[in-house]
Amino acid sequence: MIVLQVAGIGTFVHESTHGVQFDAGGMAFRKDRKGVFGEDIFDEVEAYRSQYSFEPDSLIGPPFPPEQLIFKRIDTAWVRRLESRNGRIYSCGGSANVAQVRLTIYSGWEEIREGYHCDSELDRKYPPGYKPTNDSTLYYNAQNRRVAPR
Repeated sequence: MIVLQVAGIGTFVHESTHGVQFDAGGMAFRKDRKGVFGEDIFDEVEAYRSQYSFEPDSLIGPPFPPEQLIFKRIDTAWVRRLESRNGRIYSCGGSANVAQVRLTIYSGWEEIREGYHCDSELDRKYPPGYKPTNDSTLYYNAQNRRVAPR
């Protein structure tokens, strides 16, 4: 079961976008419910753009930057500037621990290491030869192959 916690229609659209990304093989959930594999900065750009398209006012106020927002400004630089009380959320080493390159459940070890290079536990989590589709601790949609294996 996947539970989406939302504060309104805009955040519902945002989190639903992640649901579509999961369904397409763009990310996987950890079975211990302690995180996500493959969530990357580009997934967040797509989700915030979806949110803005549906409810622009939902991206006003903290943690969002104060500049006047237009759709095309929602890019990786904008997402990396988002902050919480604990600092940057999506930047390298941020609290959300998102990959800084595009990843899917079919990504190879070198892409994974590049994406999570700021993770202090990188070598333990992703040893040489690691393949997400061979990781029994991940739950992903193996039936839907809309994301092409690499």
